[in-house]
Amino acid sequence: MRRTWHESRVTAAFTLIEIAMVLVVLSLLTAMALRYSTVTADSKNTKQLNETLDVVETALQNYRNAYGRMPCPADISFAEGMTNFGVEYNGAGKVGVSSGCYGSGGSSAYYSLSVLASPPINIVGGAIPTKTLRIDDKYAYDPWGRKILYVVDATVTVNNAFVIYPIYNTIPGAITVKNSSGVTLTSKAVYILLSSGKNGHGGLVRNTGNTACNILSNCPIFNGGSTNTDELTNCHCSHSAQYYGLTGSTFIQDTPNIVNGSGANTNSGTQFDDILRFKTRQQMATTAELQ
Repeated sequence: MRRTWHESRVTAAFTLIEIAMVLVVLSLLTAMALRYSTVTADSKNTKQLNETLDVVETALQNYRNAYGRMPCPADISFAEGMTNFGVEYNGAGKVGVSSGCYGSGGSSAYYSLSVLASPPINIVGGAIPTKTLRIDDKYAYDPWGRKILYVVDATVTVNNAFVIYPIYNTIPGAITVKNSSGVTLTSKAVYILLSSGKNGHGGLVRNTGNTACNILSNCPIFNGGSTNTDELTNCHCSHSAQYYGLTGSTFIQDTPNIVNGSGANTNSGTQFDDILRFKTRQQMATTAELQ
């Protein structure tokens, strides 16, 4: 039987509606798949970072137990092809030191800070000294390819520091760690380990070859566009990733992806995703010390 012109138009219209509905469903499924893929990748990277930090913290504890002091950071500007990449460096051109790392006379590429206190306490920072700790160089990086920052109270890097400063001594621990609400978690951290997280803002990216760079001028500091005030505190840099040098001894630890409350910004750049760990002198005590 022959269809009328009206019936043909109705059939065509239903076909177009059905096609549109199929396209909408496909779009929703694609968006869900992409979101699931992103969440899965983020979860995998977070797990990998925690495993990396576990290895580094175990190595730091083992080093402290064996030598009675903390290692100096490695020069963060060194490239992987350089002889002293991953070797502790005292900021004055010396490697493998036991007399402490105070940063005097060192390269401008080396993170260093003198804190005016009584007595004066120096805080130094740089890359994880993987070779000194006898761990693989891969543990110098987070899963996003940026170097993990290691900052340590220089008073515990001198020979026999953990004998000089017993468990409850109030001197070691010049680093303050707060949460995003401004609550002090500790004012006596011996060291911190800091990953700039997924957005990477202020993190120093992997550099290869045989030439060091200068983080105050030509090192590739990643610009994640963050306006989060806590992230800028941690990286000691600006919104445009201009590095200022270690300008303070306070760092922020909190749950990733919270919005810090300056209240002025509403874009995604306000999200906080830094991952930080720290230990105090007491937390690094050996079993023998606690008995």
